[in-house]
Amino acid sequence: MAQPRLAPPPRAAAGRLALMVAAFGVTGSFSHLLRSSHSVIAPEITRDLGIGPEGLGVMTSAFFLAYALSQVPTGVLLDRFGPRRIVPALFVVAILGVILFGTAGSLAEAALARALMGIGCAAIFMGAFVVCARWAPPERFGSVASVVSSLGNLGNLLAATPMALAAAYLGWRGAFFAIAVLMVGFGTLVLVVVRDSPPGARPQAAPGESLSAVIAGLGALLVDRRMHRLLVISSVCYATFATVFSLWVGPYLNDVHGLSGVERGNVILAAALTAVGGLLLWGNADRLFNTRKGLVIAGALGSAVVLLVLAAWPRPGVTAASLLLVLFALVGSYSLRVLVHCRALYPEHLAGRAMTTVNLAMSLGVAVVQAASGVIVGALQGEAAVAPETAYRVVFAFLAALTVGAILVYAPIEDAKPRPGRGWWLGGRGRAARQADPAGKQGRG
Repeated sequence: MAQPRLAPPPRAAAGRLALMVAAFGVTGSFSHLLRSSHSVIAPEITRDLGIGPEGLGVMTSAFFLAYALSQVPTGVLLDRFGPRRIVPALFVVAILGVILFGTAGSLAEAALARALMGIGCAAIFMGAFVVCARWAPPERFGSVASVVSSLGNLGNLLAATPMALAAAYLGWRGAFFAIAVLMVGFGTLVLVVVRDSPPGARPQAAPGESLSAVIAGLGALLVDRRMHRLLVISSVCYATFATVFSLWVGPYLNDVHGLSGVERGNVILAAALTAVGGLLLWGNADRLFNTRKGLVIAGALGSAVVLLVLAAWPRPGVTAASLLLVLFALVGSYSLRVLVHCRALYPEHLAGRAMTTVNLAMSLGVAVVQAASGVIVGALQGEAAVAPETAYRVVFAFLAALTVGAILVYAPIEDAKPRPGRGWWLGGRGRAARQADPAGKQGRG
């Protein structure tokens, strides 16, 4: 279904959009901080809670499992009530989870705390993308969404060296209490700044939509073959990235390379900075190359190659390993392109549900892959005090295989170009372009 072309917003509306992007970005940085904050201090947490690799995988995946299960109801709530009310309301749940994590004395308590964090953060980025879709012209949506994600990824910077330093001075529990205090202050930004629709615009949400209409909308998405392919690639694209940087990068650098907490934080900080830059690069690439599908495939292939190198290279030096991790952060930050592709394929009234359904698959994929990787590392570690290098190499190979399989499923989907004409991906002649221009006259110089 063709998307309506919106006129560029007036200067006042553009200013409001910039404020909302900043508010969502800062608030979203806490989502990334919470999902990654324990990686750099994982050895200390596992020691204090008395858990092994399997327990660490379960605890970490609890955030993403709860986040995933919250996506469909969150999408319905966003479409029905708007992001301005839903995002702050759920953020309170995340704050409670952070406080509980700081007091956790067992794996069960820590997993429950991370589940609350996942529920509380479930609406932030999808709410931001719904607002961006309503305020920004369609051809600019990818770029604006990339800015939101880039600002949100600043939370990964805080989860690196700053988190290691905070844990060193306050203890890891004290560091989480400090995070909760900050969240209370910054969480109010969304309520103060965000407006669900531009001034004078007809509301895009359907406040009077019946339950049967809501279910029909979800049903239409779930039987669409395009959605099936999007769900497969989305379940893998972010899962590989998060399994490395939210779970195993800290233990890997500790067990294989013997780095201290701050040294581990420095490597993670470099990777997080690179990921922020990667998001901005990917965000502008779709208009440059005039393809959305092609960028997803390029990012997935690049990620698989780096993972295969990490899997095949026995005992690389700490410098080589760090550079490979930084390179993986660059190419692996393509996952937002899947959401941008999804947004371009579906109409306004399904935007919230379509993107949250894809985001559900992303988060559920993380939960499953992280739990599975914990089983792999635990099985190969056995009774040893630390995991052997082989365990991490097997995990890297496992992630690469998942990525290649997802590419094969996703590849036949139609493209959704930012503008008519040829793109670089296999000549750029998608189904929609062929139907609109059967003679092939567009895009010829």
